[in-house]
Amino acid sequence: MKAIDRRRYFRLPKNYKVKVSLLRYPLGNQKWYEVHSLDIGKGGVRLIFPCKLDKGDKLQIKIRVPSLNKFHPSFFKVFEVETEQELVALGEVIWIGEKKIDGYEVGVKFIDVFEDDLRALRDFLEEQRGKG
Repeated sequence: MKAIDRRRYFRLPKNYKVKVSLLRYPLGNQKWYEVHSLDIGKGGVRLIFPCKLDKGDKLQIKIRVPSLNKFHPSFFKVFEVETEQELVALGEVIWIGEKKIDGYEVGVKFIDVFEDDLRALRDFLEEQRGKG
């Protein structure tokens, strides 16, 4: 019997640099972790995180994506360059895997992303999917 992929969005297996902070108050006391992604899609990202998180934890996320090409409301793309740009999002931990040598595998759903970042991510993923 063939396994069914229940994912709603295409996932691109990529190891991107990701900065993550647990959303805790006061905001000035938050610790930022530098981690890496295992894959990314329009709906979220899968990470390796160094410490145990709880399902439902809220995270601030900054993902360095090459050629993201963010759009801004104007007559042209302001950032039409071949350099890395950050996707900034608020995410929610939806699942936590078993502890591995380098940390916990964590599934994070994007719950708030700047519209321009989301549009740029969607276009980027469609372009990458076409190459595969």
